[in-house]
Amino acid sequence: MTGTFRKMTSPPYSQQQQQIAGQEQGIASQQQNLGQTLEQPIVTGQLPPGGQATVDLALKNALDTIKGRFASLGLSGSSMEADAVANAQEQSAVNQFSIEQALASLGLSATGQATGALGSADSTFSNLANQQVAQDAALEKAIAGFAGAAVGGRGGSPGVPGAGAGAAAAGEGSDAIGTMLATLGIDIVGA
Repeated sequence: MTGTFRKMTSPPYSQQQQQIAGQEQGIASQQQNLGQTLEQPIVTGQLPPGGQATVDLALKNALDTIKGRFASLGLSGSSMEADAVANAQEQSAVNQFSIEQALASLGLSATGQATGALGSADSTFSNLANQQVAQDAALEKAIAGFAGAAVGGRGGSPGVPGAGAGAAAAGEGSDAIGTMLATLGIDIVGA
């Protein structure tokens, strides 16, 4: 069995798994940023510009309606008008807080999705590492078997009882080594 070794292959689908894990990390980053953005109004008390403008416009319209109604009744500046204005302002604050809560809830959901995406990416990288460790262990065992066959005429690891027994027969050692190398994804050119 003569020839040169080709490069040992990576675990199956490792490139695709790395790409998927990278995509999951990108999604996690986007979701985390979105979550933090959506949670800001509940922390700061300020809605995003469009949301704040909507709340402010609704309050302005309510105040204009109240003032117009009390003016038509000849009660401008009355305590009843002041109470109605105070109630409209309070309702506006309640509406703003409800919007802030809804945004914060969406933000927490996005942050949770980011955590899930990171967990998926971590799992993929862990799986790849475990596959590589298993492949390295199999290569180590194959090299030990090859060395044992070359030195002592027996396949297997020195000091391991029964390792490679049966490989001592003529031709079986090189066939076993070829099979191990093929299993590990190592092709021998010119064999």
